[in-house]
Amino acid sequence: MSKKLAGRKVAVIGGTQFIGRAIVEILLEEGASVILINRCKTKLPSSFVQNDTGRVKVLRCDRFRQRQRFREILKRISPVDVVDMLAFNKSAIEDVVYGLKENRKYGCRYVFISTDSVFMASAREEISLQSRPHGLKEADTVLPTREQRKMLRKRNRYQYNYGKGKFDCEEFLLSEHNKNGFIFTTLRLPDVMGPNDNIGSFLELQIRLLKGKRIKAKTSSQNNTISLVYAPDVAKAVLSILAVNDGFLVDSETFHVSMDEKMSFAELTLAMAKTLSISKPNLDMNKENDLVTVDCGAIDNSKIKTVLDFKPTTLHEALKATCEWYQNPENVKHTEELAESSSSTSSSSSSSSSSSSSSSSSSCSSDSDT
Repeated sequence: MSKKLAGRKVAVIGGTQFIGRAIVEILLEEGASVILINRCKTKLPSSFVQNDTGRVKVLRCDRFRQRQRFREILKRISPVDVVDMLAFNKSAIEDVVYGLKENRKYGCRYVFISTDSVFMASAREEISLQSRPHGLKEADTVLPTREQRKMLRKRNRYQYNYGKGKFDCEEFLLSEHNKNGFIFTTLRLPDVMGPNDNIGSFLELQIRLLKGKRIKAKTSSQNNTISLVYAPDVAKAVLSILAVNDGFLVDSETFHVSMDEKMSFAELTLAMAKTLSISKPNLDMNKENDLVTVDCGAIDNSKIKTVLDFKPTTLHEALKATCEWYQNPENVKHTEELAESSSSTSSSSSSSSSSSSSSSSSSCSSDSDT
């Protein structure tokens, strides 16, 4: 069987942890050559090396502190498809657009990984007036007024700032597409679960369930529902975007990537408890949970299913794979170390691992080696 990306070159900004790792693995499986652009803080996963056969190159660059170097790297490796895990504000996208000026001539695509936290920076009054039985749609983001921004910051400052940064990225990409024909696709993700977790929220939930500890389970969100996505499904969505035959289906489009199931946090906890064969979890329905990151309700994934025939993993299958992965003490250690490192640094998910070379990792190159 022919591979979908045979002969293609794809740069992944980030790419060694959790979602990025799943994306790189599927790119390699489908025949692409991969260029990783990151700070080289995390040793390359063994799966990269096993699928490598000379198709993985790593370029060391801190895009936030070395903006000009980052731009020059993108210019030198172009034309190239790019998957960006680490753009958090407009200036990051400005660097990408500058570095990928030549991409449009060759039809190369930029895939921007965004978040449902953009709705935490959207006008709440507008969202709440819309009837969305299947969740919020891609077009439901609404720029807030000055007064609305004040209310949104007061409601949840961290998620507002994070969501606003991603919202600004989305708006700037659309502007560049309309003015200069920049080719991009945006994927919006809700909270993510799956193997190789570097966040730790679902690990903590599993530990509390297994130890019979009290779990705060109240959810203050629109319709009391949330959405989730399985990390390997994000990789499948990226593959679908890069491999699509008709670019008009995905150019300048935004897609919500999530499971079909919409649930309350209590329902999620009960589903995980069932997966772990726990019959009576200790739920406290009077205390607000601290795992769910947004309170705007679930998102609608019908667009990507219709346009790209995308079939998400079921909640049952995702929970089973996630819980099984955590049964290995080494995997628990992996998540705990990365989660601790991330919480003590920036939102760019820095790693606790050393960047020293070993037999199981490719060495990093400076930008002058490109």
